[in-house]
This record gives sequence, structure tokens and C-alpha cells, in this order.
Amino acid sequence: GEFAEVERHGHRVVTVLVGSLLDRITCGMFPAARHRVALRPEEVENLKAGPCRVAATLFLRPAPDALLRKPPSPDLGQARVPEMRFSAWQLKTQKRYEKHAPPRPASELV
Repeated sequence: GEFAEVERHGHRVVTVLVGSLLDRITCGMFPAARHRVALRPEEVENLKAGPCRVAATLFLRPAPDALLRKPPSPDLGQARVPEMRFSAWQLKTQKRYEKHAPPRPASELV
């Protein structure tokens, strides 16, 4: 797939990106979002004057021994999701995140 530019939003707008855990337990009903932030050249120049966007990240993680299973919902139909402990899910997926390059420092962008 390709990345798509998202329209700028004003105040009172929130963009929620769903992760792989919710994707799994809802059988893909809420797919995980692959995403990145790419600044336009004029936005990089404007970093000297202050931030051009505000981001707040919130990760909700269950306890390591929590059992992951499909939530009861008529919208999920008969889809089957094998139950798994969260700690096992972490081990299964952590390599996916470790292979990414670290972000560049802001000083390199300006």
C-alpha cells in the first residue's frame, strides 16, 4: 500500500489510530493503521518558530497474563480468534517493531 496525505484538522478533532492488538481480537473489523508523519519543506522551516502539530500518544496494554479473546459483539459474527495470553502476543509481535530505524532527532530536521 501507499501512504495517503490526511487533511489538516482544526480544534476539537482527534485522529485515532488502532493498533495490531485490537485488529486481532476484532478479526480485522478495526484494522491496525500503518502510519508515519512526514513534514512538508515549509513545515520543517516553521519548526524554528514552534511546533506545527500536536500529538499525544496513549498506549493501553493489558496485564501480561490477560487472556486475549474476541469481545462479545454481534457485529463480529462467527469469526474465530484463537485465545492467547498478552505476554505471548508481545513475544510474537515485538520483532515487527524492533526492526524499524530510530526516529531522526528534531535538530536534523531544522
